[in-house]
Amino acid sequence: MLLLGGSGFGRTDRGAEALDRAGRLIAHGIALRPGETAAIGEAAGRPVLLLPGRADAMLAAFLALGAPLIARLAGTPTGSAARAPLTRKIASLIGLAEIVFVRVGAAGAEPLGGAELPLRRLTQATGFVLVAPEREGYPAGEQVEVWPL
Repeated sequence: MLLLGGSGFGRTDRGAEALDRAGRLIAHGIALRPGETAAIGEAAGRPVLLLPGRADAMLAAFLALGAPLIARLAGTPTGSAARAPLTRKIASLIGLAEIVFVRVGAAGAEPLGGAELPLRRLTQATGFVLVAPEREGYPAGEQVEVWPL
């Protein structure tokens, strides 16, 4: 089950609390940027993924957690990445996995921005780069794995 919105830590965000009452909350707040407020648990023996309401955070959490979960449940392989050079550097925080949305063109993969990407920029994305938590990013020109959207 995928639930959208209400996964944050604000006073009106009750998704994690409701999941805990309905079943079991396994994790709330993950080291993924954007998507920090995602939560995962189970209810009635089924996995439940709470996705943030903000579009970029929702998509990032779905790509990092939801798509692999669905593929595993369906018994299908996950997609594969292509390699492309970065047209600009990607700067990232150590300690957080980061999904950076990119637009792939003839020159390579162009990063579209960091966390809190506006929806109009998000619609230009054709793929994403997953920056591992132990990396500070990638320099311009480096070949990176680009996962298609």
